[in-house]
Amino acid sequence: MQAIREALAELRAEYSVALPGVVGELVTAAKHAFVSLDDPDLRHVQTLAHRMHGAAGSYGFKATSVSAAKLEELLTAHQKQKKPSGEALRDAVLAAVIEIQETSDREIAEADLGGG
Repeated sequence: MQAIREALAELRAEYSVALPGVVGELVTAAKHAFVSLDDPDLRHVQTLAHRMHGAAGSYGFKATSVSAAKLEELLTAHQKQKKPSGEALRDAVLAAVIEIQETSDREIAEADLGGG
């Protein structure tokens, strides 16, 4: 059992190193989507949020997973409604991305301090 805990801790530590890059990729994709507001660009942001939702949760970054899920749900709802993209969507995506950044930063710091 101890070996499993140690292996999980090592995987979590590895993901905590990779997570800022994952968040950076999401931020870059969101910025690009803000400029274009094209459906393929928004779907790419949705896909990245979906992946982060699953991976962050699997590695024990639960709050980051929840934040990513909110962005994923926002973009899924937008896609289903087939509404044109606009300022309201842009503001909502921006708020969600900021929440993901802040949440992941906090959870990484907690992991680095041995709190997770």
